[in-house]
Amino acid sequence: MDCLNCGKRVEHSLQKHYHYRESGLDNLYLENMAIVHKCVCGQQFTEIPKMERLHDAIAYDLLNKKALWSGREFRFLRKWVGLTVEELGSALGQVSRDTVSRWERGTDRINTRHAPSNASPGVTAERRCD
Repeated sequence: MDCLNCGKRVEHSLQKHYHYRESGLDNLYLENMAIVHKCVCGQQFTEIPKMERLHDAIAYDLLNKKALWSGREFRFLRKWVGLTVEELGSALGQVSRDTVSRWERGTDRINTRHAPSNASPGVTAERRCD
């Protein structure tokens, strides 16, 4: 692979322990999965192979979690399902955009009246992770 910045050859290496911040989850680390691409010009990017399957596995674990989701976990699942904040609020019974945003930011606790269990509207772990 050649660098898009300078056209020189890019070096590849497997990163043994990668903090996957791009997921939006604070505590997610990938072991022997992330490929780092570096060029002599200073350009660098990280590739996560089979990212869709990885996100399915993360969602499966979250959907099967016994405790309430954190705001970041809630946001991850909303994005994984492919809903906007407005669509999710509507699916939960006319919950406002601001309320969903506060839940996702962690400034308000998720109201169990709208989400009595860790189950996304119309989505089950079996449906996405076959």
